[in-house]
Amino acid sequence: MKKAPYKILVIIAIITMLIASLFYLSDIHFQLQYFKWKNFLSEVIMISLPIILSTAITIYMSYKAQKNRETNDTLV
Repeated sequence: MKKAPYKILVIIAIITMLIASLFYLSDIHFQLQYFKWKNFLSEVIMISLPIILSTAITIYMSYKAQKNRETNDTLV
């Protein structure tokens, strides 16, 4: 099993959330919200933070599972 490029996956997740937030904000007042960068940045962070955190937790847990599988430490 090949090791997944985790940094690339995280970068793709961040870029995807940025693009998704642009589509989410694309209404009539998009330009006004875009140039109010504090509001825009807070919405981007609120949208992307749960996905980034869940991605990081998934990567960490899969790393720990792979490490545990390699050592094969069982209590049986």
